[in-house]
Amino acid sequence: MTLTQEERFPLLDQRGRETLLWLSEHPAAPRYNYACGDMLSQEGLRRVQAYAADQAARPPGWEGQPEWLDEFARRCLARVPFYRRYGGWTGDFEGLPTFDRRELARQPWEFVSDDQPLDELLMYSTSGTTASKMWVLADPESSNKYLVALERALALAQVAITGRTRVALALVGHQESTLTYPCVSTYLGQAGYLKLNLHPGQWHHPDDRVRFLDECQVEVYSGDPLAFLELKKLPLTTRPKALVSTSMNLLPGMRTELEGHFGCPVLDLYSLCEARCLAVDLGTGHQVLTNDLYVEILDDEDRPVQRGEVVLTGGRNPFIPLLRYRTGDYAWLEMRGRTPVLVGLEGRQPVAFLASDGRLVNNIDVTEVMKPLPVPQYHLHQHADGSLVLRYQGEVEEADLRGALEPLLGHLQVRREPLEGRKMVRYTSDRC
Repeated sequence: MTLTQEERFPLLDQRGRETLLWLSEHPAAPRYNYACGDMLSQEGLRRVQAYAADQAARPPGWEGQPEWLDEFARRCLARVPFYRRYGGWTGDFEGLPTFDRRELARQPWEFVSDDQPLDELLMYSTSGTTASKMWVLADPESSNKYLVALERALALAQVAITGRTRVALALVGHQESTLTYPCVSTYLGQAGYLKLNLHPGQWHHPDDRVRFLDECQVEVYSGDPLAFLELKKLPLTTRPKALVSTSMNLLPGMRTELEGHFGCPVLDLYSLCEARCLAVDLGTGHQVLTNDLYVEILDDEDRPVQRGEVVLTGGRNPFIPLLRYRTGDYAWLEMRGRTPVLVGLEGRQPVAFLASDGRLVNNIDVTEVMKPLPVPQYHLHQHADGSLVLRYQGEVEEADLRGALEPLLGHLQVRREPLEGRKMVRYTSDRC
């Protein structure tokens, strides 16, 4: 079913209408392939603004457990079909079982509360690190609350989105194909929002990218390190207030190179489709951004540990209330005052590599060696025979990578080549 502009933008005003028309009909605009809207009603906008005010008044943090945790768990156990099978609330939060993406993907409707209205239900599909498809249920408010968390992340870097330029936010990728569209954000004061593909084949002429982006005067770019590497190659005369890296881990060396080129802060955002924007790293660990998520660090037996899997409870999407959800990501949890910070965040299960001299090397040690290098994406794999292969994208020379890694691992093959997937697992091994 094709929605009308009025259905996609219920609150579109004159400024928003003019911006949307300008973005759609600009002579250097890309070949858009999708129509999107914020679908935010007046009441929905009020609730998002109230959520923003609450986040500003009550920064994230807890001592022990947040005050809302027990009531949230009690409500999930009583009203959500998936959790109801656990039995009634006993008052023992830490005795509740954990679950992971496989169960969420199997029957997403089982996580919808009995009393959740369905009139604004949205549904889209996504692939995670393992490229397994999952349908995500959401609503317009939870999608717009992402912007609230993004604003909080930018504020930590003394950056604010004003919405006074043509485009407040541009999400850029560099892929053979992806959805692209112009949009307007009601929450950001009818400012433009873009989803773009920087691949030259998605534009009428490769030079159109520079002309269009310069005239958009984008305040903030969001994207993965590969997209920013392509953006860096464009001779833009305008400069954003910030870059927000998502989807892939951002190495410090890559951050330094991007900050030097664009002359602005580069933030590394930790976000999941299940929980939306969770934490941001400005160079000292990923600081949790909102007060509606509780973070635990657990081992495989659901026991608290210093370094382990990131487990979430809460969330701002009413169609996915998370009760001890295993993310598949690993970190330490450090409390800085009352502020929770994820330190050493790595995607997926830790991997130990067998070095040439027989030592076992933790993948964390490999990450430490890689940190100074401006590599946007890489994959290190150990075959069953012990041989190591590093595949990567970027401008670093193969010899420099061998020089950095061989003192730690011994001999390995290094190949610069295209890598598939925006959320590729960094470390894999056939030996474990």
